[in-house]
Amino acid sequence: TPPAPPIPVSSDRRQTARIACELLTRLQLDAQTWDGTTRNLGLGGLFLTVTEPVPVVEMQQVQIGLQSEVGIFELRGMVRGMREWGEPSPDSARLPVTGLAIEFGPFGPYEEQILASMIQGLTEQSVQLQVTVTVLPSGPETAPGPSESLYGNLKPEQEESPRWGDLAQSLTPERRGHERGNVVMSVRLELCGPAPTLKESAGRTANLSATGCCLSLPPAAAPVGARAHVTFSPQIQGSTRSGKGVRQTVTVLAEVVWSAQDLKLPTELRQEGPPHHRVGLRFLHGDSDSDQRMRDFVTRLLPAHEGAVVTVAAGCTNEVGQHIALSHDHPRKPLPPGSPTVIISPGFGETQRDYVALAYWLCLNGFHVLRYDHTCHVGNSDGPMERTTLSGMQQDLHAVVDLAERLLPASPLAVIAHNLSGRVALKAAASEPRIKLLVVLAGVVDVQATLQDVHHEDLIAGYHAGARLGHANLLGFTVDTDRWLGDAISHGLAGFRETIKDAELIHTPVIFLAAERDPWVQLNQIKEVQGALRSNLRHLLLLVDTPNRLRDNPRTARVLLRQIVSCCVERFYPLAPKGKVTAADPGLPVRQEEFERLRSRQRHSLSKQVLVDFWQTYLDHFHTAARSSEFWRLYDHLYRLLGATDKGGTILDAGCGHGDFGVLLSLNHAYRHRTSTGGTPWSTTYVGPDVARNATRQAKRQLALVADEIRSKFPTTQYPHVLVRSSLMVGDLDQPLPYRDGQFDRIVCNLTLSFLRDPMGTLREFMRVLAPSGRLVVTVLAKHADLSPIFLSVLQRATRPEAIEEARWLWTQWGVIRETEANGMFRFFDRQGLLHLFKACGAPHPRLYPALAEQALVVVAEKSVR
Repeated sequence: TPPAPPIPVSSDRRQTARIACELLTRLQLDAQTWDGTTRNLGLGGLFLTVTEPVPVVEMQQVQIGLQSEVGIFELRGMVRGMREWGEPSPDSARLPVTGLAIEFGPFGPYEEQILASMIQGLTEQSVQLQVTVTVLPSGPETAPGPSESLYGNLKPEQEESPRWGDLAQSLTPERRGHERGNVVMSVRLELCGPAPTLKESAGRTANLSATGCCLSLPPAAAPVGARAHVTFSPQIQGSTRSGKGVRQTVTVLAEVVWSAQDLKLPTELRQEGPPHHRVGLRFLHGDSDSDQRMRDFVTRLLPAHEGAVVTVAAGCTNEVGQHIALSHDHPRKPLPPGSPTVIISPGFGETQRDYVALAYWLCLNGFHVLRYDHTCHVGNSDGPMERTTLSGMQQDLHAVVDLAERLLPASPLAVIAHNLSGRVALKAAASEPRIKLLVVLAGVVDVQATLQDVHHEDLIAGYHAGARLGHANLLGFTVDTDRWLGDAISHGLAGFRETIKDAELIHTPVIFLAAERDPWVQLNQIKEVQGALRSNLRHLLLLVDTPNRLRDNPRTARVLLRQIVSCCVERFYPLAPKGKVTAADPGLPVRQEEFERLRSRQRHSLSKQVLVDFWQTYLDHFHTAARSSEFWRLYDHLYRLLGATDKGGTILDAGCGHGDFGVLLSLNHAYRHRTSTGGTPWSTTYVGPDVARNATRQAKRQLALVADEIRSKFPTTQYPHVLVRSSLMVGDLDQPLPYRDGQFDRIVCNLTLSFLRDPMGTLREFMRVLAPSGRLVVTVLAKHADLSPIFLSVLQRATRPEAIEEARWLWTQWGVIRETEANGMFRFFDRQGLLHLFKACGAPHPRLYPALAEQALVVVAEKSVR
């Protein structure tokens, strides 16, 4: 390819270095597109060629999009020169190649840094870019201001450190980690400007998400570059318990980023007159509340995933009038009348969402399935978790049995119950002849012993002796402990003798699946229950681990599911080939589970300020736990996995808290350099953002004290400069990071990613700001994680009154965190899902390590050079 001839477009071009390149480029004007090539790129502008003449004039405004593997960086520009490019072609039929010189408009310092990092990446061949140039129609509404970009106004930097808020508001990348869907609804646009124009149209939204959408509108309804208030007015079906739809309107500020003629407009939306256009909108959320409202709105509109199994949301009420949220799963191909129905009763701290895979397997093998959430429990049924009781769980089970009889009167019923629900189901089956099969998964048979094993004290005996605990952590969740214990005692659910009596009254076939290593259940007690059940116990199957752990591993999960389904098929389909079970496609339950998680998150949504306040208070009480041996071993593990930083470098501690990892980093650097025989040690830069303002203040004080201690113990001749330079700031990791591409050699994120709204978006930001060959170390909580034993151990070791009070508060609040996670607001990860997440974010070979007594997972990943 011949080099581009010089085009004297402006003095700016002569003052800005440009690099030669060949980048795939697309030029757009209304509904027309041309393929081209960007020949050189610099901070001042770019030069591109197109193989056809294009209807563009000099001084015309354009919008440029530079797309990399991280996202799309967009800025405004102007066509400053045009000419034919290259040598004349001997083929007279070939049209001349058109060259366009585009000058970038004035932009803020962050835009310049981002563009510079992209150009540096091209120079080092570490990034790949594609260029889109959209020619904007002339008009006053498209002319940018002196420092305006596509994302808003960028203000000049005022502080030494980059300001988090400026970049977060000005750069909002389009992240594909959000659920999207197509919905037909009425849309009303009101263009912003001195003389707003109203445009109303019934349109179809494609790829509707919380970050943007595509609309089908009449021509010229919304020109590219314009901003508009967009009002969506869908008919949301089933938004009330009566099943009647309600109309809910949401208005959001948006910017039109592209426009094209709509050649595939749905038949029901076609109108007389000129052809419609499709326009792409990016939502501009001014605050976290606006973002949350849009997320909630989109979640309510998303359609359920279609597949071999159909899930229908339903509900019923228990005897005290509380609503029970319920799902009816059944095969898409209708089952014959009289097909059996399985009721899945989730365990303590679980929701119906945890049993989607089991429900799908059962459906594909000839069963209806009813999954439900207990009232006064995690999930979507009525009542707060703090008021949960075992007798309430029993009432809910009876109510669902009643519903199953009304819904499918000819179907025999089976019940599958886990842990404490297994104990409740044993009592229910003793007086419920409609249950024709009971499958107990790792069922608790001695509540008193289980509480003693978990809490290291006999809570039942203490209650009898008059001890009252109030609201406290019980089996990992914060509940009214006195209410729970009193209820278990009064309803005959607390002791092992009561379990034996209930087992003796059962005439229903029972199948027990017990784990050899289950901290909640003793196998010798299971054998005593086996004797009480006599011939009614059809199978006693021993599992190598608890059901929760087995479900986290895809291979062992399939074995567990096959065992459960085989038992049910053998009971209700005795003529079926023994051991023949139809397996569900693994992807279908995962998608349905995610869909239900989003619905639950919408119901239990918390504002950003509420979450910030919670973490602020949580970290204020974390000092004692942070100094415990369990967490210091974790910090040391992360330090070793991070790799050597002897030659300096920059480390990002995302979600730094009180700077405990920075303290460990400083101490390790000091002692390692003290024993080394090398020359002058290098300085390491430690950058720590956190959403909690008080925590960052505490981190600054703590790191300053450590630095003073190091200077007092080691002579200044040995350390002529600071070993670790710290920079701490208040920042929200749910927003784009205010750092340039490749700025950090190492990134550590400890126990933070699980609590972010968009883990995938944050991980992509980590990979963007990580240098080539840099290392990322992230700690997340494992699925079904319970840190209660660790916090209880910290509490039992505490001696000072303030430390005891702090540890007790932390132990109690951990139950709130688990409840919030179960309701979909936070996310604990399984191994396979975590590896897929990292690979999707650009980490080619992530590695996993267990931590915190296998309650957490550590992921180590490197960024490839190219």
